[in-house]
Amino acid sequence: MKNLVLGVLLVLSARTALASANIFTPQHRYPDLNQMDPAFKTILGEGWPLCAPVIGGNLVAWLLDRKIAKDPAVKSLDVRGLEPWVRKFASKDYMNTRDGHGTDGADFLKGLDKGLRDLGVKAKVATAGPAYGADPKISTLFFEARDPKTVYFLFVGFYRPSTSAPGLRRQRGHTLMVFADPDHKGRFLAVDTSAESAGAPAEHSIEILAQSGLQFRQENRFFKGQPGSVLELKGIATPANLNVEKIIIEGAASYSF
Repeated sequence: MKNLVLGVLLVLSARTALASANIFTPQHRYPDLNQMDPAFKTILGEGWPLCAPVIGGNLVAWLLDRKIAKDPAVKSLDVRGLEPWVRKFASKDYMNTRDGHGTDGADFLKGLDKGLRDLGVKAKVATAGPAYGADPKISTLFFEARDPKTVYFLFVGFYRPSTSAPGLRRQRGHTLMVFADPDHKGRFLAVDTSAESAGAPAEHSIEILAQSGLQFRQENRFFKGQPGSVLELKGIATPANLNVEKIIIEGAASYSF
């Protein structure tokens, strides 16, 4: 994202051409592609800026697996089958992901919407937060649509104490694909494409905490949090070299299918 979200072998019936491999979580069958996978290296040359396009690939896999969408060009729900979609999402015409930069929040939504149009799929979309150019009251978004066909996307920033001014300084951004936990009301499960969470496909139980009066620094601007408008995320691994103190949700979007 700017400056800079699964393991069983699945056997599908002969009625479908989709042959799933080990990219789905064993708990709820959420796709969990890894942005550091060598198959994606030729897209930009490095994996860390690719979280947004890889999440786009995860969404396509989720839609195809649940028969919400069809794409005859995808012969298998695995890294090889979904690599063309990740490459497409990273392109200038979709998410405009750049080496050494990642994907801006607005470009992420633009590319996602364009990909859905390519699939012929319509979604009811709600956005919140400055990263997505919408109302900053992100907290209200998480308690409106909670059905199994709703997917959330979080644009988060990794922050640590600033050495030059009061508050926190942004180190890097990241994007996560999130679902309401079907087994625990009020909790959420995230799929994290990052290297810090790489390994067997897994769901991460996360906490979303409202922060009142939190002051943090984003680039050269200061934001002072109002009650319910700044949310902190817990439960996601962060890059060890960044000395992250807080993960702040800067934007959120829900797509209901």
